[in-house]
Amino acid sequence: MSPSRWGEIFMMLGMVLGVMGLPQPSSLTVSSSTTFARQRRQLENFGANPDADPAPNCRCVPHWQCKDNQISETVEGEGLSSLVLDLRSNLACDGDPQKVCCVLVDFGARPPTVPPVDPLCGERNDLGVGSTILGFEDQQSQFGEFPWAAAIVTSRGFGSSDTPLYTAGGSLIHPQVVLTVAHSMLNYTADQLKARLGEWNLAGKTEAVPHQEIQVKELLFHPDYHKEKQYYDVALLVLDRPAVVGATVNIICLPSNVQDYVSDDCVVSGWGKRDFDKKAKFQRVMKKVSLPVVDHAQCQTALQGTRLGPRFILHDSFLCAGGQKEGQDPCTGDGGSPLTCRLKSDSRRYVQVGVVAWGIGCGTLGVPGVYADVLKARPWIDQVINDHFSNAGTKNEKLDLRISTVS
Repeated sequence: MSPSRWGEIFMMLGMVLGVMGLPQPSSLTVSSSTTFARQRRQLENFGANPDADPAPNCRCVPHWQCKDNQISETVEGEGLSSLVLDLRSNLACDGDPQKVCCVLVDFGARPPTVPPVDPLCGERNDLGVGSTILGFEDQQSQFGEFPWAAAIVTSRGFGSSDTPLYTAGGSLIHPQVVLTVAHSMLNYTADQLKARLGEWNLAGKTEAVPHQEIQVKELLFHPDYHKEKQYYDVALLVLDRPAVVGATVNIICLPSNVQDYVSDDCVVSGWGKRDFDKKAKFQRVMKKVSLPVVDHAQCQTALQGTRLGPRFILHDSFLCAGGQKEGQDPCTGDGGSPLTCRLKSDSRRYVQVGVVAWGIGCGTLGVPGVYADVLKARPWIDQVINDHFSNAGTKNEKLDLRISTVS
């Protein structure tokens, strides 16, 4: 592909992304969208010479602090403006996708303002929030792509850096309630845990919108949870204050029945490891794995062909997904992460059908992963939310209880 063609594609992407962001009120005028001429030239050079070096004498900074040949465009419409960052044109800043290699730096520059939004439950931001990153090669998600995803961390830090420990994934099902997996919570009490919402890069602090970290007030286990056999492997974290819902933090819809969603268009999002190797590390940037829901009987047959043996019976509190492609599966550390499927009634939105629970290996061809079935846990989830919030004194809290459910 010619260098000029790369430039045309880059410009077209910038224009398209500016008008395909999150839905906004019709009266909203979207702020300017910024691209960088130097990055575009680097992308052109990369197309002609993949081994080309990035600009010399540059330093890695958040993209909004870079003033190298800045070009601003104002995009009018009902979407968020978006900046296109291509990892292939920014080879010097490996490890933090939000950084660019820059010569002219304004350290006082603030992140671009994301217009306020009032999203419906389950709205996925396919193109990200504030920027869209091209060139990911390891199933990484865009920043803000899954606004319902939660990272459950310890309340106090450890080590010389006093860093909280990541314990499990989760999902926001109410502004003040996170759904996760029970077996990962057994060794903790509520005061030892926090929910981190709007998180994306666990190892960085360059997100344009800071995450929200909220203390857990109450830890509740499903009354039928079986510690040995892991039946009804779900738990709820009641937070000590509501999350602020917006572009990067939002509630996931809960299903009313299996007819709500497209069972072969599902995705898991989380920070788990790639495999069971003890040396493997948690993902820095939230990853995503696309996979379909698998029929219960078919899953049981597949699991009977593993070390579980031919007499294994898959309890009806579980559902399965994946197994069609090798390596396409959650793994260690993904426990509690949400399995969400696209809604039949609205292709922009998703509903949570499962909670990552357990599996035989990671990504083994022909062996689906096993999830706690959210629909089977719905009666208890509804009861907890109603007991805690049905007598809420404000209109907004009552509305929040309603919009988390698909009916």
